[in-house]
Amino acid sequence: MVPPLRLFVRQSFTEASEREQIVIQAVIDTILESAPDGVPLDIVTGAQALHAQTFREAFAARTGIPFSPRAFRDHRLGLLDGAEAMIIIRTGLSESSAFEVAYNVLRHRIPMFFAIWSPARIKTTLLQQLEDRCQTEYHTFTAAVDLRAPLTRFLDDIVQAREGVDRGASHPRATSTSLPR
Repeated sequence: MVPPLRLFVRQSFTEASEREQIVIQAVIDTILESAPDGVPLDIVTGAQALHAQTFREAFAARTGIPFSPRAFRDHRLGLLDGAEAMIIIRTGLSESSAFEVAYNVLRHRIPMFFAIWSPARIKTTLLQQLEDRCQTEYHTFTAAVDLRAPLTRFLDDIVQAREGVDRGASHPRATSTSLPR
């Protein structure tokens, strides 16, 4: 049996509205639909999109731990410590996303996939061009379906790397897509 691919999916919480929650859920559903054949996905952060009014209660219900910034941070970093890849769904500014990305870049360097909703382009210089720090891809989308092919390639490449298979030139994959200015 193939072990599940452990994904840390980062979504905005404190700045997300119900509108963003719908976009985030569509991306999470697309991630699940993009799994390589025969490889189960384990979204360690949960497969349910949340927003500013729901994430604290959802954390307490899922973990059995009362919400506090420290408890939330410790739990999330523990999840990131055990993940094989990180997918960042950007629907708006999120300082916590930047924190978790930095934690990954400085500690683990697991592959990252930025799914950037077109109204929420990355303007922060320090989040751009991270390819020299770890395997990073940036993909802008209008609808979640726009991410299907790049997510499928990204997840497949991680599984192949886990299995020690070098696909080389037979299946090239860009490590970055330029960010629109």
